[in-house]
Amino acid sequence: MKLSYRGIKYEPHHEDVEVTEGEVSGKYRGAPWKVHRYQQQKRSHASHPELTYRGIHYHR
Repeated sequence: MKLSYRGIKYEPHHEDVEVTEGEVSGKYRGAPWKVHRYQQQKRSHASHPELTYRGIHYHR
C-alpha cells in the first residue's frame, strides 16, 4: 500500500510482533477485554531510522 502525506509518497513500515493472549482483564461496553503480552522484547538501539519533520532530518 502506498501512502502520501503533504505530497510526499512513502511505504508504511510494519513489524510482525508475536503476542500471547492472556486472561480476561475486564469489560469494555459489555464485551470482555483480554490482555495481550509480547512473547519477546525486541529492542534495537543499533538502528536509528532517519526521521524528517518539515524537511529537517534528525535521528531519534
